[in-house]
Amino acid sequence: MSLLRGLISGGNHASRVSGVHGMNDALRVSTCFDAGIKRLGTPRMGWSTPHTTPYNFYLNPDGTKLFVVVGGDYVYQYTLSTPFDPSTATQNGYWNFTEYESSGEGLEFSPDGKYLYLGGYDTNTVLQFTLDSPWDVLTEPDAGWEQKAFRKGGIIDAGVESESNLRGFTFGNNGTKLYIVGFNNDNVEQYSLSTAYAVSTMSSDGRYDLADQGIAGTVSIRWKSDGTKFYIVDITGDDIVEFSVTNAWDVTSGTVTEGTNYYVGGEETAPYDVAFNADGTKMFVVGNSGNGIDEYSLSTGYDLSSTVTHVRHVTLNADNTVPVSFDFSPDGTKLTVVDFNDDSLYYYTLSTGFDITTLSAGEKIIMNYPEWASPSSLGNEGQSSGLYAPYQFRYHGDGYSFTALDYFSSSYDALKGWNMRLPYETNTVFEGFKNINASPINSDSPTSVRFKPGGYKWYVLDATDDKINQFTLTYPYVLGNENVSHDGASSSFSSQDSTPRGFDFSPDGKNLFVCGTTDDKIFHYTVQTAWDVTSTLTHTNTFDTSSIETVPREIRIIATPDGYQLWMIGDGSDDLFVYDFNF
Repeated sequence: MSLLRGLISGGNHASRVSGVHGMNDALRVSTCFDAGIKRLGTPRMGWSTPHTTPYNFYLNPDGTKLFVVVGGDYVYQYTLSTPFDPSTATQNGYWNFTEYESSGEGLEFSPDGKYLYLGGYDTNTVLQFTLDSPWDVLTEPDAGWEQKAFRKGGIIDAGVESESNLRGFTFGNNGTKLYIVGFNNDNVEQYSLSTAYAVSTMSSDGRYDLADQGIAGTVSIRWKSDGTKFYIVDITGDDIVEFSVTNAWDVTSGTVTEGTNYYVGGEETAPYDVAFNADGTKMFVVGNSGNGIDEYSLSTGYDLSSTVTHVRHVTLNADNTVPVSFDFSPDGTKLTVVDFNDDSLYYYTLSTGFDITTLSAGEKIIMNYPEWASPSSLGNEGQSSGLYAPYQFRYHGDGYSFTALDYFSSSYDALKGWNMRLPYETNTVFEGFKNINASPINSDSPTSVRFKPGGYKWYVLDATDDKINQFTLTYPYVLGNENVSHDGASSSFSSQDSTPRGFDFSPDGKNLFVCGTTDDKIFHYTVQTAWDVTSTLTHTNTFDTSSIETVPREIRIIATPDGYQLWMIGDGSDDLFVYDFNF
């Protein structure tokens, strides 16, 4: 049975009064609209700071955080002391987003609160932002095209201590240690990081001199998982060199002892990087002479003095011509390889962990002009965040981010970090913006944004051509032009309202509700195929909002512990209206 019930405001508490009686189970939502929705009493939302021109809003899933777009310039954040009761809202502050968009109207979040999406009416884009803390815009969301979350204060330039010609790096001790190697002085530079994996927080511990060991071409460093050994790739001698330390993860105190030099020149005459499987019984080497990965077996894990046998060579993606670095996920099922020649990363999956014979074909991720580069109207700062000559790559421990060494020239050597939407899946790094005023869409003025549950379908209401554009995403909730395909658009809503502004689906995707600012109504449509706006939409009924809101801009179907509610906001009344709405 479908019910709509009005809410009566009384102080800080709302009394629920049934507005419709005697309905049978055959009645549809549209019939409830015929019966009428009534807002009884004063609006439930009272702004602690008066808002003029509220354009959009979002309530988080547990009903404790409310976000309101005001004037196309700000997102105001509220905390609700009683979940789903906006009369208990307290304003926490606001985020001014005019740096990115001067007329933002659309607002949406990913279900975990980590990502915010802003519809840009002026730039004709939907912008994706990363939140440092879920459901908190007060720390200023980071623009997706720049990936500021790890880039902000997170780049170290050339001239680090005594090494200005960086070639390799790695992390240790759960990201609290950073080690850098290079050509100039052939040292291992060791740093402590007060925040794990945040290179901006590093302080020097000291160094270990590799030149004393006769190593003059250091291009990579890798540690044993317990921190008792590290391994140097010497490109001059085509060697993998093993060292032992008495103090775990520390090359600056205790004893550092050089062990076995293992020659790989018979298989790879230009080795650049080395890695091991979890127990150290497999060693992998990449270099650009064979354009692939060489696998070795060790009779004793992590011990190059034991029997080491070359097992196989596996050629990488045909486009991956100069592989210089790589890293596995901890279970060995995901692999990222750096290609120096085309400024790209290649993402591979392995059906069996650390079995490179099960390697996938490889997905290319172009890094020199990344897809999240900002629209020209917003400047070109996004392009400056690319990798112009990637040289080394390391995953962070949580798998949701990585750091890469950018070897552009000796003047620009730097470590740069990026976020990923999915752990260890480098192909999900593309997050940023989707320009909806471009072929084949050719639409603009996004005013409302929605996702199908699960995040693989995405919908944008276009206020210019009065349609909802539907997209399929390669990765859930991840924007970026390369990861988005256009399914098509709905039929026009102009016969009902020439300026549609907001919309939402019923929880099953079989009903669609659209509000507009010309006729001051909410229009109800049935959807022929659930969640597919390109299928037939049938206008079923209309609810006139003009008696309470003359400029409805957004509506949302809100799931509460007691059922569903319909929330509506508009800048005619500058208020928020709430109704019980049960399916």
